[in-house]
Amino acid sequence: MKKIAPSAFEGTPWAAKKIKKRKDKLLIVNHILLDGTKARGKVKVPKGVTAISENAFSNNKKVSSITISSTVKTVGEYAFMRTNIKKISFPKKVKSIGEGALYGCGKLKEVTILNSKAKVVWVPKGYFGGTIFDGPMSGIAGNKIVIKGYKNSTAQKLTNHMQDAINAYKKYYMGDYMRYKIVVFTPVRR
Repeated sequence: MKKIAPSAFEGTPWAAKKIKKRKDKLLIVNHILLDGTKARGKVKVPKGVTAISENAFSNNKKVSSITISSTVKTVGEYAFMRTNIKKISFPKKVKSIGEGALYGCGKLKEVTILNSKAKVVWVPKGYFGGTIFDGPMSGIAGNKIVIKGYKNSTAQKLTNHMQDAINAYKKYYMGDYMRYKIVVFTPVRR
């Protein structure tokens, strides 16, 4: 089995029992983190987990930070949507980060992407949704977000894409409803 639907076990007594038994309150099946909505505080995704499912932590305001283990290879769509994380780092083995994975994270200030070729969902020029943030108006509050990664990497391309989106919205819509006003790329050393 390669994929399990995020809601496959939702509301089942079996899932509730599995989550209750774990100190970290995570539901992990076949190395896939399916549910982190009962987790609290600082969460560490355990070693051995290879995927974080769609909506895994979605709308969990009681999570303040998430540390992703080095064994994770994929992060599903809207995985961390509307959590209270302030920064997040995607390790080198993370090959893909789903659309909207960081949608609506109102306290998010810093994102690190260490796989220089990670897929972060690209869309045609001129359309500004379809990224890990899902567009320039998707709920990140504040004036600035820092994206860290290697030079000429996915992280730098994402930064440029998002800054283009911000500039286009400023030019055509002139609204103050943007989720942030500046996206800054900061290179990291290999």
